[in-house]
Amino acid sequence: MLRCLSAPLAADLELIGPLRLRLRIACSAPDADLYVALREWRADGSEVTAQGAQDPALPVALGWLRASMRKTDPSRSTEYRAVTAGVSFFF
Repeated sequence: MLRCLSAPLAADLELIGPLRLRLRIACSAPDADLYVALREWRADGSEVTAQGAQDPALPVALGWLRASMRKTDPSRSTEYRAVTAGVSFFF
């Protein structure tokens, strides 16, 4: 697990719209499952969560991708929404 934390923000911040992450990995395994969570923490160390349909305490945003399925379909993808081509390839 990799965790990146910032210092507390000096002012409120409102995130609106889609999120995108560029991540480079190196892996000796035949495949990898990547999971990303964006979390918000209060100054007292407690987490701000959202109510989910099946989980009462979800982070702000979640994303996942199987590395071998990362090839995107340019005709269906947009700048902020990558649609996978459903084609498997190995690295």
